[in-house]
Amino acid sequence: MLLVPSFFDGSGFARPAWWWFSLLAGTMFYAGALVMDLRLRPSRADVLKEAHRLAEEHARRGEELEKAVQTLARRTLSRIEATPADTRLSVYYHAQDAFVRVARTSDNPELAKPGRERYPDREGVIAKAWQARRLVVTDLPEDPDEWVQARRLYRMSNEVAQGISMKSRSYLGLRLEHGVDLIGVLIVESLKADDITDKVADAFETDPVLHELLAALNEVVFVLRQSFDARSEDGKDSNG
Repeated sequence: MLLVPSFFDGSGFARPAWWWFSLLAGTMFYAGALVMDLRLRPSRADVLKEAHRLAEEHARRGEELEKAVQTLARRTLSRIEATPADTRLSVYYHAQDAFVRVARTSDNPELAKPGRERYPDREGVIAKAWQARRLVVTDLPEDPDEWVQARRLYRMSNEVAQGISMKSRSYLGLRLEHGVDLIGVLIVESLKADDITDKVADAFETDPVLHELLAALNEVVFVLRQSFDARSEDGKDSNG
C-alpha cells in the first residue's frame, strides 16, 4: 500500500519493472488474504448447524443422566424400610424458581405415574425441605378435606392441594447438595401416617448403602442440572 501514493508523484505509468511487480504481488496478497478470511469465516448456516448439533448432544446427555437418576431412585427406594405398595420416591433439581422432577419410582404403578413435572419453590412440603435441609412430616389427616386444609401449613392453596392425586400422610424431604451448591430435593412419601419417620431419615446417615446412594444422587443431579443450564443457554443463543 506504500506504493499507492507514488502514483501521484508525476511519474505516471513510467515505472520500473520492480515497481509493477511489487504492486502486483501486494494486490495478489491482499486478495488472497480476503478470500481466506471469507472461507474461514463460518456462514450463518454453519453456525445454526453447529448449534443444532450441540443441542442434540446436550439432549442425549440429559436423557442418559435422567436414566441414571431413575436407576439410583429405584435402588434407594428398595433400601428404605416402608410399605412398598404405599410409598414412592421422587427426585427434583432446582432451576429458575421451580423444582423440576427428573425421577419418580414406586412399586405401585398408580403411584409411579408422572404427575406434575414442575413445582414452585415456595410451595408445599418440597419447599419446606429445600429451606430446612431435612424435613419429616407424619400423621397428616386421612380425610381428604382435612388433608387439604392441613396442606395450607405448607403455603399450598386449596385448589392445588385438591388436585394432588396421592394424598400422602407422611413425608421425608432431603435437600440435595454438591459442595456449596444447593441442587435439588429428594422426596419420599407414603399413604400411611407413620410409614416415613425420623428413623427413615436417619437411615440416610447410618446405613452405608443409603448414604452412598444419596451421595451418588447428589453427584448425578448436579451434572444433570449443569446439562439443563447448558441446554437453556443454547436455546437462548439460537433464539437470539
